[in-house]
Amino acid sequence: MITQAKLDQAVLERRALGRGPRRTTLFDLLPGGMATLMGPFAFFLDAREAHGLGDLLLAALLRGVRGEGTEPPPRVVAAVAREPDGLVRVETRLSRLWVAFDRVPEGAEAAPDPAKRFNAALVLCAVPPEEPPPAPFVPFAYAHWLEQVRRFLPLYLRAADPHWLQVFSAWLAALEGATGAAPMKDLTDALRFYDRNREKIESLLAFRRELAEENVGFARRIEAKLRAASLGDGLAVEPGGRLSLVRDIRLEGHPYEAQWTAEIRLEELALRTAIALRRDLATRRRPPAEDAARLLEASGLARLAADKRINPENPEALAYQALKPLLQAALDAFAQLAK
Repeated sequence: MITQAKLDQAVLERRALGRGPRRTTLFDLLPGGMATLMGPFAFFLDAREAHGLGDLLLAALLRGVRGEGTEPPPRVVAAVAREPDGLVRVETRLSRLWVAFDRVPEGAEAAPDPAKRFNAALVLCAVPPEEPPPAPFVPFAYAHWLEQVRRFLPLYLRAADPHWLQVFSAWLAALEGATGAAPMKDLTDALRFYDRNREKIESLLAFRRELAEENVGFARRIEAKLRAASLGDGLAVEPGGRLSLVRDIRLEGHPYEAQWTAEIRLEELALRTAIALRRDLATRRRPPAEDAARLLEASGLARLAADKRINPENPEALAYQALKPLLQAALDAFAQLAK
């Protein structure tokens, strides 16, 4: 059971861990024979493997190639395969990504998969080539990729397996040595920080697992109350304790999937509700952020989002009282805008 004492302890631990090492250095890679050191690439690229680093390398590639708005986490990896001549193919539920090293192997095929929303093909190289690689491959320098890895590593550090974290550190150090780059001091600092705070980190991870279970149970009880009030049709509980409702609507003649969500955060004793346009039903593409904001505001849906505090003495009653009118308003708005 989540108690106020546990919540207070979690806040203290999160503040203490927040004073961990910060990345302050950047580095540039020089040309070098990188292909021979890319053996572990496929292993660390596969979020299903035991390294515990999740989709760190995959996210670094996708962000570098397609920007911040590429496939949102969690990226569920379906397959990672090493093709001849060092070509690597990774499949997720939404993406297909091809990666070549230094050059595109002869006969390599990287045609977009029409079943995937995001497709990318790139050549990891020391420096951008004078002649661009054949389409659909695009050049992507090691420096840019590793910069993304360094930037987001702290977000994955706490869940990493200690053994594979050491292997990962040694592998990146070898990559740097082969290219003449400066030592990766911030990763060394991060590993030392992890060792010094191992017990706190493991305690916090255990608490988060317990909290996730509490969140889901809490959300299911709220869902049952909303269903009893005839408001739960189509309402679903997602991992982590999010309540989600999706409806088809039309805005300015364009069909969209509109989503109402309520995120329950027991660690913050808060409810956060939001309205979003998920995708255009005709093109299956998400609308640009500016267009989505304008259409939501014009429809009145944007005003349905709100942040609410939960009373620790009776959180379920307060959460239900807050969510019931918001969900009813969302359903009414969806009904007026439905096809």
